[in-house]
Parts: sequence; C-alpha cells; structure tokens
Amino acid sequence: MLTLALLFDRMSHFKNIYASAFLFCLSVLCASAQRNGAAHEFQAGARSAYILPTNGYYCGFNPLGRHIEQSSAAHLEYTFRLPETSAIGAMYNSYQGFGVGIQSFGSHEHIGTPLSLYAVQGASLASLGRHATFDYRWNLGLSYGWVNENTKLTSTRMNAYLSIGTYFSFYAGRHFKFSIGPEYAHYSNGDTKFPNTGTNILGLKAGLAYRYGNDEAAPRPDRIFMKEDVKRKFRERVTYDIIAYGSWRADRVMDGHQIHIMNEKFPVFGFMFNPLYHFNRYVSLGPSVDFIYDRSANLITDIEDNVLTGYEYPSWKDQVAPGVSLKAELQMAFIAINAGYGYSFSPEGSELDVLYAVFGLKTFLSDSFYLNLGYRLNNKVYTHSLMFGMGLRLGKM
Repeated sequence: MLTLALLFDRMSHFKNIYASAFLFCLSVLCASAQRNGAAHEFQAGARSAYILPTNGYYCGFNPLGRHIEQSSAAHLEYTFRLPETSAIGAMYNSYQGFGVGIQSFGSHEHIGTPLSLYAVQGASLASLGRHATFDYRWNLGLSYGWVNENTKLTSTRMNAYLSIGTYFSFYAGRHFKFSIGPEYAHYSNGDTKFPNTGTNILGLKAGLAYRYGNDEAAPRPDRIFMKEDVKRKFRERVTYDIIAYGSWRADRVMDGHQIHIMNEKFPVFGFMFNPLYHFNRYVSLGPSVDFIYDRSANLITDIEDNVLTGYEYPSWKDQVAPGVSLKAELQMAFIAINAGYGYSFSPEGSELDVLYAVFGLKTFLSDSFYLNLGYRLNNKVYTHSLMFGMGLRLGKM
C-alpha cells in the first residue's frame, strides 16, 4: 500500500494526461464524423452571469474588500451529429464535440481569467414548430489560469469545469441557428488541494451557430429525444458495468472550531459493479456494489497547542469500505451520464460510515470499453474525491 501511495503522490500531472486523452478521443470521434457524412455546427457564444455567493471570498473576504458578483464569458464550440444512415445516428439525435471558453471575473490580478477546454453534448428535447426547438446542452472539462497565490479561493491553477443549460433555438434556413437560455456553471478542484471554496455561476447564454453537412433546417419531430423503443425481453435490456478508478485528495482535521490542513496528497482507489436495466435507449437504472480504499480515512492525529504535530495511519481495514448504491444513467451517442446515491458500510464513527453520491461521465471508445471521469460526494455536500477510471460494459443494447 505504501508503494502505491508514493507512486500516486508523484503523479502531479495525472489530470493533464487524463484530460489530454479525453480530448484526443473526442478528436478521433470528430474525424470519424467527417468521414461518415455527419451534420456539423460551429457556434460562437457569450454568457453574462451572476456569481452565486456560496463562499466568503465572493462575499467581500478578498483582497479587494468588496462583493464580486458579475462575470462574463465567451465560447467557441464545434459539434457534430451522425447521419441517420449510421447505426448510432439512427438511435440518437444528440450532438457532441468540444469547445474552448474564456471566463472573466473582472479581477485578473486576484482571481485570473481562466481558459476552459471541454467536451460538449446536447440534444433537442421538444419541437416548437417548424423553425424552433427546446434543447439542453452540457459541458465538462478543465479550466486553466486561476490565480492561486495569497487567496482563499483556490489553491490550484487548474480546476474542473462543468456547465449545464436549457435553450430555445431558432433556425434561419439550413445554415444558421440562434440559441438563448439560462446556464449554470461550476468550477472546483475536487478537493485535491486546499483551499477549494468552488465557484458557482448562474447566467444567460446566447449563441449563433453556422451549420452545414447532412442535416435539416430544423430537427424533425421524429428525431426528438426519447423516441419509443421496440419492445424487448427483460434479459435483452440488462447490461453489467465494471469500473475501476483512482485519484488523490487533500485532507483536513477538525479540532473543535479549528481546521488543520494537511500538506499531503492521499491516494484513493475504487471499484464499482453496476447492473443496469435499460428502459429504452436513453434511460437506465440499477443497483451498484461499490468499494473504496481511502488512504486519508481515520488518521490518528496528534494536536498540541492547536498545532497539528503529526499523524499515524490506522490499520488498512479502517481505510476500506464496501457500499451499495442506486444509479441512474442517461445514454446518448458515445457518451453517458451516470449518477448514484448510496451508503458505505463501515464501523460507526468511521469517516467512511457515510451516505454518498457519485457522478460520472462515460466516454465510449467501443461498445464495451469506456473512460470514466467523475467525482464522489460524502454526506450529500462534501466533495470527497475525483474519479479517473476505465470501465467495461458486458451485454449489448
């Protein structure tokens, strides 16, 4: 265990490597789309937003000595939709791709002006006539360029980026689309290092897209999300997912009202076995057996005069815990979003005796193999760790 811990501690660029692999996979998919006669879309957009006061930094406890409430962003995104003549295009009407964005908080010196690289996925939820649709869209990636010196906002120059929104889209002929709607965005390092107060933004995003390739002026009603499936037998609707993941996390010790931050990164490893029943091609649900090893759990600490002077590791049995959860999944072309809620079994009083939530993004490289990027929350709200892993799906949809 100690050898694994030392190895994992030295992987300071693991997030960069995983992000590069993730975007490389998207690039391969985009190249495949070019060869298969897909529909393509380039969108330029802007977001004006309000910074939610979810931490003290934006509420005035910052070097500026004032509330920071406004932010703005600009984005450029490329997405594609596979043709209906392809197997995946016939099943899903989703579009997917990647984007780049720049976020301004009006204080480059103290917060930074981070640049984000991210995956994009969305679909039309409802037809609003011949020239309009109601859509959803989400982004997930990494943001670079945060100021992390002498602040209480973030301790890392790179943070995870997540956004999700709904939009009204209006089509002008075959080539142009205008979209507008509310969007929520979140930035966080997943508690890989402290401080990590997180940034939450709620705003209005508008975008103008140029469209070309094999597509209609607007999605037809029979291509809208949640089309009916042909009835199948129960066993033909069940698949089995096996996921292994690893990450690292920072830790802190509470002593009364005093918080002691530990200057060390602790490895986290996990395993999940998740049977899924697919109600249709989009939505599935099933139980999951989960297992976690957390090197930071239940440390034996020594605190003298309000100073953390040292700590010892407990038995390995006190740092592992099985768990059970219920997971739901939304499947689209190449990508699936998985979310679950459960309980890990550990002796009462243990740090692993908790309710937990897990969220994951699966990027399928084949029908059976995928990359998994996610995170785990303990007791509903406390970020525990990121989850970088790989998965295998047994059974076919």
